[in-house]
Amino acid sequence: MSMKNSSSGNGSKADTPKSLPTRPIGIRYGVFFASLLVMLVAGFFAGRHFKWDAKRLGENSSGSVKANPGPWGDLEITPIVITAPVELLKVRGTEETQVRWTFKEYSRDALVHAFQSLGVPDAMFASGALTVSGADLILTPPREVLLGLSTEALQGIYRMLSDFTENDAYRDVFLTEDMDAFKKGGVSSKTLSLIKMLSSTNGKYMICYCMPYVLSGAPTFEEKAAVLDIFTRQKSLLLKLRISSKSDINALTNYWGKAYWAANVGALLESVKNTEGGGLVSIGSLLPPLPKTLIYTFPMPQNGLNGPVTHQDCHWTAFNFFRDPPDNHFSDPGYIYDKLKNDYFPLQSDPLYGDVIMLARPNGSIIHSMVYVADNIVYTKNGENLWHPWMYSRLSDVVDIYSVMLPPGQQLSLRYFRNKYY
Repeated sequence: MSMKNSSSGNGSKADTPKSLPTRPIGIRYGVFFASLLVMLVAGFFAGRHFKWDAKRLGENSSGSVKANPGPWGDLEITPIVITAPVELLKVRGTEETQVRWTFKEYSRDALVHAFQSLGVPDAMFASGALTVSGADLILTPPREVLLGLSTEALQGIYRMLSDFTENDAYRDVFLTEDMDAFKKGGVSSKTLSLIKMLSSTNGKYMICYCMPYVLSGAPTFEEKAAVLDIFTRQKSLLLKLRISSKSDINALTNYWGKAYWAANVGALLESVKNTEGGGLVSIGSLLPPLPKTLIYTFPMPQNGLNGPVTHQDCHWTAFNFFRDPPDNHFSDPGYIYDKLKNDYFPLQSDPLYGDVIMLARPNGSIIHSMVYVADNIVYTKNGENLWHPWMYSRLSDVVDIYSVMLPPGQQLSLRYFRNKYY
């Protein structure tokens, strides 16, 4: 299925996915191939903390706009930008992290040849820079060599890195338009030049796989913090439903009221309609308990003393949308696959609120899951680390983010699934 029909789902082949990933990607997490038999690895964080910056929200909001007509009702959309709390920026921890790139199924000679074909000098493999770890090659790239690479060479290396999930933690993606935000945030021209030298441009995004080297070149702690602050910015949306005396509450309840919580949704909407002049209802108040609690929040570290770390990745988020309590088995690719076969069916028509949308690479591997809300807006968590919040996003923006490191000529496809029981 091509991106040609991505906005509606019409004419799309929504078959069962070929495979599921070992770990999701996102704004900081690289693209990877999937395997049903590989368990999710990398621990990450969960919690309920977020930061509203009123000034930033005001500066970045272009005002509310009306959604396209649909069964979701009179929906108003306000663009916002949210940023991770300063407590999660980890300036010193990030700067002191050793950059270690993993290349799987490469021999030393093959990797050296691949780099040479990109125009990378042999100095990249200086003494001690390349080591062997089991079946993997681990490269600690010399900072000075990276700074001397051509744009084409750096982009080629970054595309190689995106094939291996082990490199996800080093991957940062930000909008090219945010380069102006660095200047406004107090980032010096020297550091800005360093960001450009160590980043690869892909359309409207820039990708960096060596943030510690960027921070080590910034002269002050405040400037380092400003760099991370801008890197963590996430474009999101405020969603509100306008209710008036003319609103069809039964139709709206039919759309927004799913599973156990339908009665509460209907009661709330009816109450607002009966209020003189009606009013605006936040879509967050119509969500089931789990997504209602998580929306706009950033993960906080879990306490290992309370038991195993819960892998609240994009798949856990999507498939637990209507569950109370959540099922932590949804961090297991095999479990997800079984649930898709037994509890879901593929859609051949437009998605509705609560449907699961999955992004697939041309080889059929699934790299992201999210939940459809309304008017091609989704509930999503674009990556599993602590700098990625649970939020609303336009479907097209999510597709763009996950497409940044695909080889030229390749596109992601969209697959839609609906639960049989709600």
